[in-house]
Amino acid sequence: MLGNPRWRKGRADYRADERRRYPFPVAVEPFADAELRYLELVAARKSGRLDHRAFRSAVRALSVKDGEGREWILGPEDGQWHRREHDRWITANPPRRLVCPQCGYHNLTRHSFCVECGAGLTRQD
Repeated sequence: MLGNPRWRKGRADYRADERRRYPFPVAVEPFADAELRYLELVAARKSGRLDHRAFRSAVRALSVKDGEGREWILGPEDGQWHRREHDRWITANPPRRLVCPQCGYHNLTRHSFCVECGAGLTRQD
């Protein structure tokens, strides 16, 4: 099979890899994290290290819940975000948040400072 690729590891192992890569604590916005992992899965699929069924299953596991409790998934074919609305999926843009690097609080994008701890927020455009 594939040995032990990073996307197959448990979430704790994945976070440990991230901590080794960055010497300082990094808070990750959940939608951006899922998008990065999706790109890794697409690369594994294109290289033949991942079959179609395993790819779809891994993409489904990247679901994210927003602050209002709505479920979001990335479409396996197009990489677009879809939100669950009653019994169907609707293509939509997810609500983005700025994650405080100090305390990890998810702030609205209009804020320049964390509403929880007061630390300055940086935008990565």
